[in-house]
Amino acid sequence: MEELKQYVDIVKKNFETMNAPDYEGKEADLINQKEDLVNYEEYLKENSTSLESFDKIVSATVDYASNEISYSELEGIFNRLTK
Repeated sequence: MEELKQYVDIVKKNFETMNAPDYEGKEADLINQKEDLVNYEEYLKENSTSLESFDKIVSATVDYASNEISYSELEGIFNRLTK
């Protein structure tokens, strides 16, 4: 479950960075965040029951980061769709 928390943190930080006014180093921050996202998404792909499940987990994480669902709902989705 720690990986999910870390992935959520990176997604939230990425949203904040994308929506922040331009600043020196913003592009570098976005590149680093993208690398982190790719690494966590590889983990999620490997541990999801299917590619469709992976897509649902990513979508639910975005929904959580956008305050559309609760963390407990996200955890439920994650637990249902991972091995």
